[in-house]
Amino acid sequence: MFSADASGGKASGEGQASSVPIIYSVSGRYKGKPAGEIASPLKRREGEPVIFPKGFDKFAGGKFQGFLKPKGIKNVVIVGSSTNMAVLYTATTAARNHRYNVIIPMDGVNTRTQYAQEYTFHHFTVLRGGANKRFKFTKQSMITFK
Repeated sequence: MFSADASGGKASGEGQASSVPIIYSVSGRYKGKPAGEIASPLKRREGEPVIFPKGFDKFAGGKFQGFLKPKGIKNVVIVGSSTNMAVLYTATTAARNHRYNVIIPMDGVNTRTQYAQEYTFHHFTVLRGGANKRFKFTKQSMITFK
């Protein structure tokens, strides 16, 4: 999961190069276990926080919002797995509850079936209360950071 002010490289690499905040999240059930380690290809830098929320919504418990709000972030880029669970709930909360603009690189998320992937993207487009207008879908290579 990455968060940053983005206008549109690869999300993590370009984000790191521009010093935008990157926040990693891992399921709370993996805290302190080998499965809870951040994959080495992501090249996590020292000081980049890792949160272990209980549940699919990474805003649960308040730590994620605690990193974003003080920095005045308005746009979040969300990548990860699984699209139909963690990405779905986190992105929905970001747009509906916290009014962030949500950028999802379609090649930066995955799930087990094509149907689940497509339904999740459809879900974002029909959210009520204007939340659906806060979503942008792109590719990782099209994201730039200021």
